[in-house]
Amino acid sequence: MRNKIRPTVDCVFKAIFGKKENRNLLINFLNAVLGPEEGKRITKVTLLNPYNEREFENGKLSVVDVKAQDESGKYYQIEVQLSVASWLALRMLHNWAGIYHPQLEKGKEYDSLNPVISIWILEGVLFRPEKPADEKDYLHLAFEARERSLGFPMSDHFGIHILQLPYWSPKSSVEDDKERWIHFLKEGENMDADRLPEGMDTEEMRQAFGVLDSFANNREEYFLYLSRLDAIRQERTWKSAVRRAREEVQKVKEQALKEVQRVREQTLKEAQRVKEQTLKEAQKEAQRVKEQVQREKEEALEQAQREKEQLYEQARKEKERFQKEREELMKLLKQAGIKGGE
Repeated sequence: MRNKIRPTVDCVFKAIFGKKENRNLLINFLNAVLGPEEGKRITKVTLLNPYNEREFENGKLSVVDVKAQDESGKYYQIEVQLSVASWLALRMLHNWAGIYHPQLEKGKEYDSLNPVISIWILEGVLFRPEKPADEKDYLHLAFEARERSLGFPMSDHFGIHILQLPYWSPKSSVEDDKERWIHFLKEGENMDADRLPEGMDTEEMRQAFGVLDSFANNREEYFLYLSRLDAIRQERTWKSAVRRAREEVQKVKEQALKEVQRVREQTLKEAQRVKEQTLKEAQKEAQRVKEQVQREKEEALEQAQREKEQLYEQARKEKERFQKEREELMKLLKQAGIKGGE
């Protein structure tokens, strides 16, 4: 029983599509995914970054892809992605631009630019359908530069194809080269190369499984494969730890925000209570002062009234005394025979 080898592990993937002796597999894969019209099929490619075992010897993960150019000058980039992040679509655009932009060297005209087509193979899901029934339509997504309403292309220079392997549902038989490659990439490690089903038993598939057998049976290549698996595990473990740490930090942050909000609400509530209490005390003091002023006013009025009555009484008595003295004086004058005026 041979060791299981995953075709999507970087060193294996690059050996399948990036070795010069396997260029026919790359051509077959490109034609299968892109589906060019008759007469426009790719027949020849030049590898721009051929397979080099030293790329993988340091045991660290790096961006590993396959770059090639066909006989018409069109560029191709193929990359496999084992984990999917929310920003992956931006990386796809960046990588595409990284191939397209450098073509325009100093002194060259814009019409010297050649199309760039990127193909991404994902073991995770980046784009999800709204309904599970539509998942089959999300297996192969082809993005182009087209006018939104009328649908005509701006240019055929842009193309990004995404194969989302989780949406592949194995069938009793595959129907074409694209399905064969998708089935191989997703299920290849669990298949017996000596007992391939009829739909998978083609020259290209036997050659691709031969690469898996080489990694399974060759001691150095198998150890290289294991080191890449270990690097993938370490990367995923590190990412998982980082994710958990971020989640914990976010949790602490949310708890801190809740505590700040609670303290703020409590402070505002206490401030409102103090404000209301102070207002009540101020109103109470104002009422007390008002009542005191009213009492003092009433007392002052009463005192003024008493003094007024006393003055009236004194004036009355003084008037009576004066009247009495006048009468006595008149009486004396009369007795003396002196006439006086009233």
